[in-house]
Amino acid sequence: MALTVCIVDDDVNNINTAGYILSKEGFDVLGFKSGKAFLKHIDKNGVPDLVLLDIKMPEMDGFETLAEFKQRPKAPEVPVIFLSADEREDSKERGMQLGAVGFLEKPFLPDVLVQSVRQNTGSRQ
Repeated sequence: MALTVCIVDDDVNNINTAGYILSKEGFDVLGFKSGKAFLKHIDKNGVPDLVLLDIKMPEMDGFETLAEFKQRPKAPEVPVIFLSADEREDSKERGMQLGAVGFLEKPFLPDVLVQSVRQNTGSRQ
């Protein structure tokens, strides 16, 4: 059974690019253009195996989304990796304090994305 990765990013191109790369590697990928849409989905369908999360989004940024997500049942054990163009050290530190397990900078390298997802899901695909 394929592992599910949710990509939360207000830029559809980022969702499509990362989604394509991960789908080719055998992951089931779901994309969401906002933190609110992602949270609504998991409340109805349960948590994924991993989340890729942008920081800078309108309405609800990645930090707020992560904080809300980690309050859901079973969410504390789900790895969250920030996938963002925000390179500031304080953003990385804040993300890690909120429970993120990693931080990939955009533009990302496909091999690094796949390796990071595999590493954090224990996937041997």
